Amino acid sequence: MTQIITFFSPKTSGASSLILNAACLHQTLCPTKRIGLIEFSPMCSQQVLFPTETNHSWEELWPFYETEEWNSDLLSRVKFDLGVEILWSPTMGNFPVFEASKAMALLDLAKQRYDFLYVDLSQSTPKEWQNFALESTSQLVGVMCPDPLGVSAWQHWQKNLKSSIQQGLVINQVLPKDASALTAKFTKPELSFTTTVPTDVKLMWQQNYLQFPAVWHKRSAYKKAVEILIANWILK
Repeated sequence: MTQIITFFSPKTSGASSLILNAACLHQTLCPTKRIGLIEFSPMCSQQVLFPTETNHSWEELWPFYETEEWNSDLLSRVKFDLGVEILWSPTMGNFPVFEASKAMALLDLAKQRYDFLYVDLSQSTPKEWQNFALESTSQLVGVMCPDPLGVSAWQHWQKNLKSSIQQGLVINQVLPKDASALTAKFTKPELSFTTTVPTDVKLMWQQNYLQFPAVWHKRSAYKKAVEILIANWILK
């Protein structure tokens, strides 16, 4: 049974970069498993970092819907391979109107292909797609920067979630010197605090301009933090 892990931030906090790195590292830690990442985010903030001759998206599969060719092998036509298989979202202008039957059919294809499926969900995602993703997920990672407004936004948004979703809060872009204090501050049951992830300007520069994901560096505090997130929460 496919385990679906959704990353979401009700306030911009680097969630798309974090989920990309989490999926990449998860594939490295579990090479016998098939890991996938699908964007349900029309902003496509990470796609532009990894240029290809043709930037495919999962929306290109719709012409095959309800035909004999509709099977999980179709995903190979549109996936971007970064060690982990990524299904980029359509851009804002091409993001499809939500149709429940098509959305479920797409998710079923992904569930046939992947053991773990990461879902990148953003505030810019249309509400119907947000609801669909949340209804389909079993684990939700809320990503926040360490500021009062961000945490308030998470708490407000968290109230509308169904209780069966396993929730975890990650404080992202943390200065190393502040990690201990923030851990003590946010370790509260009502926040579902999981871990902090440090900021690393050099690693993010290499990711943004050299197309080299931060977790591919063998030794870094960033990689260690993401590994803790995967091992102690997603795989526990």
